[in-house]
Amino acid sequence: MNKTQYLSELKQHLRKLPAVELEEVMNYYTEYFEEAGPEKEAEIIQHLGNPKDLAKQIISECAIKAIDTTKNAGKKSLDAIWIILLAICSAPIALPMVVALLAVLSALAITAFTIVFTFFLVGFALVLAGIFTIVVGFIIIFQHFFQALLLFGTGLICIGVGILLIYASLVLGSLMYNGILSICKHIFKK
Repeated sequence: MNKTQYLSELKQHLRKLPAVELEEVMNYYTEYFEEAGPEKEAEIIQHLGNPKDLAKQIISECAIKAIDTTKNAGKKSLDAIWIILLAICSAPIALPMVVALLAVLSALAITAFTIVFTFFLVGFALVLAGIFTIVVGFIIIFQHFFQALLLFGTGLICIGVGILLIYASLVLGSLMYNGILSICKHIFKK
């Protein structure tokens, strides 16, 4: 028996396989013979054994592979069903927790912005108070010189502290706004 006869007989015994698998098996054994060369055909045929026995072995291996594939596919669909059931069962607990968490985070953000806005208002009030103090100092400068100087100094300190508070609240508010925006983008991206 030569290579052509062996492969032809093997193909005849493998006709039960699907066309794709039959083609893969035949390509494998054809290449196997070609790599060995014509001088080793007899040795390869002896090594492989009877074509009928080889075909039985190949068919049983393909059947085992098909069963394993079916089991894995069934297991994956079962896992998906369990995940869906878990999501349904946990919804009565998870949804209120998510709503509560969002409410707490919103309250924290509103509180932080309120504090920053309060610092802004305090800074603005200090600037106005400082201007008012300086104006009063100008009014009484000729009557009470030293008290007027005290009012000028106090007014300038109030204006300086007020400007610092306004600037700090604007920077802090901007940072908080950008931080909350980036967190929201990150959450909604997922």
